Parts: sequence; structure tokens; C-alpha cells
Amino acid sequence: MKLFISLLFFLSVCFPASAQEYLEQPICFTVKNNAPYSVYGDVATAPDKAEDGSQITHEATFSLKEGESVPMCTKGPVFPGNKVRVTLRTLIPVFECLSTIYPGATIKIQGMRDEENYRTKTWAECL
Repeated sequence: MKLFISLLFFLSVCFPASAQEYLEQPICFTVKNNAPYSVYGDVATAPDKAEDGSQITHEATFSLKEGESVPMCTKGPVFPGNKVRVTLRTLIPVFECLSTIYPGATIKIQGMRDEENYRTKTWAECL
């Protein structure tokens, strides 16, 4: 019995469960900027293995002015629960989350300015 438990522990550590799902059909959604300024970022799929064994991630970047939106579609590897990674950035990433995608979904980007301290706060309402 101890051998069985040890083997089960070894297998669970050395061979973790798959951390992704695979979409056969594309799912289209929208990214909308509700912040009172332009935002930049990307939407990325889960890592996948290339033919040479290296890991690749597919990314689509966006640059949205105030009130703009952009349609996006993806298929292939996604994170569990039909999720993609959303990253908002300036020169460096300032916000990141996993958001569920489904046909007609809208990922809303929000933001506010702190005029007194010359700062902004930017985030996405991830589904």
C-alpha cells in the first residue's frame, strides 16, 4: 500500500494534469476601451507545443483610443474554462487577468485619472 501511495505521489508531481483546453471552432469576442485615455495591450492563448518541442503562445495586440473597441477571434489552446490572458501595458505590464471568452462576450477596459498625483489606474473587467 505504501508503494502504491508513493507511486501515485510521484506520478502526480512528475506528470501534472494538462493546464489547457483546445477549441476546435473559433470563438469571437470584443475588447472595448471605456477608459478616458488610450490603452495598449494584448490577448494571449494558453501555451502550446511547437513541432520542435518548444512552447509557443499566440498573442493579438491592440491599441484602443477612448471609446474604441476591437473584435477578436481565437481557437486552439486556451486556459481552463475557455479563458485567455488579457494584459494591459504602458512600457511595462500594469494589469493582467484571465478572462472567459464566449460568442458575443465583451471584455471592458476601465480606467481613471488621479490628476492631483499625475497617476492613472487601468484595469479590465475580466469575465
